[in-house]
Amino acid sequence: MGNWKCKLVILLLFVLPLSSGAAVKDFGDETFSLGFGLSTYSLSSTLSNDTDADSSTESLIYSPNNQGNLGFTFQYGNVGASLSWAGKLSSENQEVDVKTRFQDYQFRFLGPQISYKVFFQRYKGYYISNPEDFPGGGMQNDPENLLPGLEKLHYGVGAIYNFSPERYSLDAGFGIHSFQTESGGAFLVALDLDHHEFNSDESMIPSYASSNFASIDGWKGSVFTSLTVSGGGGYNYCSGNLIIGGLLLVGAAIQKQKHRFDDLDSTKVVVTNRNMAGINIGYDDQVHKLFLALMLETSTSPIEEGEVDTQMTTANLTYVYRFQDVDIPVLKKVSRWLDSRGGAKGE
Repeated sequence: MGNWKCKLVILLLFVLPLSSGAAVKDFGDETFSLGFGLSTYSLSSTLSNDTDADSSTESLIYSPNNQGNLGFTFQYGNVGASLSWAGKLSSENQEVDVKTRFQDYQFRFLGPQISYKVFFQRYKGYYISNPEDFPGGGMQNDPENLLPGLEKLHYGVGAIYNFSPERYSLDAGFGIHSFQTESGGAFLVALDLDHHEFNSDESMIPSYASSNFASIDGWKGSVFTSLTVSGGGGYNYCSGNLIIGGLLLVGAAIQKQKHRFDDLDSTKVVVTNRNMAGINIGYDDQVHKLFLALMLETSTSPIEEGEVDTQMTTANLTYVYRFQDVDIPVLKKVSRWLDSRGGAKGE
């Protein structure tokens, strides 16, 4: 319960300063915004053996070993797209003897009032990144800590409703095609539907941790399907060309679970939580924009006497140049058609 109190206090601090009237400018379909940058994605999970999460909790962290992406993104009116390619693994990641093969597609359409997201993630190849926390856990590259057969599939859709689009813009903070001239914030509500699978050809509980996770020893995978309703707020501080902002959404989810163990399967429906937090900082003079944005989405899934916490992380460092007075008839026609259907701006 203490966790929820903490989140509520943070949430209130976030959305209380909403009285400031802010101006938001959308560049529309006369400007072509082109961005180039570095993006990193991660889909990791932590298995804990104590749902009370007190100081005695022990956890296994399942981490992917994947690299960042370089890429371009563009937006013209309500039409946007991105293209990226994989970079190199860091020297630290190259020392891990399992390489993650992954597909990670995330599309966010940041509208003035309604924003949408669609995502598809498939990761195969994980390792236990904290074996040193357990007696006899050994090193990360010990065979028992490498899980090349562990595959995670995660896909879903979601929408965020902004109650004050004239005072706060998600796109100004996390996108490339809007500009906020004055500090301001808004209350936000969100609806999400997602499907998440773990599949392994062997138990994900190493022998040195079997006594710590006795209730789920032999765990080979799970399927979680969740419907989440969440609420919170977002705020952008604007001073000249500087923008610093963030958002926080706290939600409750109805989740259908199916677990696979060595000798049995189990299915149940539970109520759990899912949260989203993001921060951004950038320079924007309406022609040039340079910004750093981090988005973290977490979900909690109880499993027997423990729980699985999954973290979906996206980080972007992006430079944007906005070409003025650009006329692209085909894209303009599509953009105005989208405008008539609800006015979403793509990222």
